[in-house]
Amino acid sequence: MAELGLALAGFAGVGSAFGGRFREYGKIDLIRLMVLFLAAGSVVAGSLAVLTLASYGIDDATNFSVVSAALALILGVAGVPLLLAAYRTVKDPEIVAPTWVFAIGIIYLLIVESLYVQNIIKGGESSPLIAAFSLSLVYGLWMFTRLMVRHNR
Repeated sequence: MAELGLALAGFAGVGSAFGGRFREYGKIDLIRLMVLFLAAGSVVAGSLAVLTLASYGIDDATNFSVVSAALALILGVAGVPLLLAAYRTVKDPEIVAPTWVFAIGIIYLLIVESLYVQNIIKGGESSPLIAAFSLSLVYGLWMFTRLMVRHNR
């Protein structure tokens, strides 16, 4: 999972560079880029945290619970402001960004947060983390696609 997250983030960096060194990102492009790096970065950070805690001999249940709690906090602290910025951007009449894309962002955030919280409550399992990481990678890939092919306003 960590390798996939790094690959997505690296590919996004290379793809963004193709836009030119002096490419000016519009409001919506900046949000897409931040969401992409948040999605990919959370997978990388979570995967490395699981490996690090395991190397210290932390049992799996505690390991998965701690990582889920940390990622739930990070996603909440970083994701909510991004959602608010996206909402303001979608409401801007000069921006071409459909509301359904914003709705999918909310659904993504709620599902991933619920997987992390569920994992804390259940006492720590690998399957909710794998599901959250997989969803984050797919969502990040979708954001990358939108960043590369949608209007840059």
